[in-house]
Amino acid sequence: AVKRNLTKIIFSHVPPKAPYEYFDDDNPRHFLVRKFIAEKKTFPTKDQLQKWAKQHDKPLPFKDVAVVMKDCYKVMFESVLHNKITLMENMAPFVGDLNAWSEKNDRFVLDLWPKKDQRFDFQNSSTAPIAVEDAVAEWIVPQEKKMDGGTLLTMDEFKAKYGDEADAKWEAAGAWK
Repeated sequence: AVKRNLTKIIFSHVPPKAPYEYFDDDNPRHFLVRKFIAEKKTFPTKDQLQKWAKQHDKPLPFKDVAVVMKDCYKVMFESVLHNKITLMENMAPFVGDLNAWSEKNDRFVLDLWPKKDQRFDFQNSSTAPIAVEDAVAEWIVPQEKKMDGGTLLTMDEFKAKYGDEADAKWEAAGAWK
């Protein structure tokens, strides 16, 4: 494999399955990270995630931030394993199938195969920003859930259960914390 310096990671292609196949929809921390990514089209830094969580009334202790980030890295990279991703070396984009990946302390090793006979080993020496294209941002948007009689439901589930009364029931339902 040819070694390349990783300067940016771009989730440029929508993963093959629905987000709930990868993310735990009932995990409020996954919800926060997904919402951040969908709105900002980038992965948060640890500081950004902590501030974002506080702004959304879901404070995240500093000791948990790294764990949450590591978990979400794992979910996102596993979602595109053996599928297309774009990796940047300076201003040059390389698009290919992600064959393997690892991360430790925000340092990534990514095995990219642009062609069957072409392989690149991307590594970063400093933090590489992680962006998502519009289609991936739309894909990752989490569905808000609210409590209904002790059960968390999405708006679609409220509509299926309550029909014409769904909007009023949704507004009256307790926020999920």
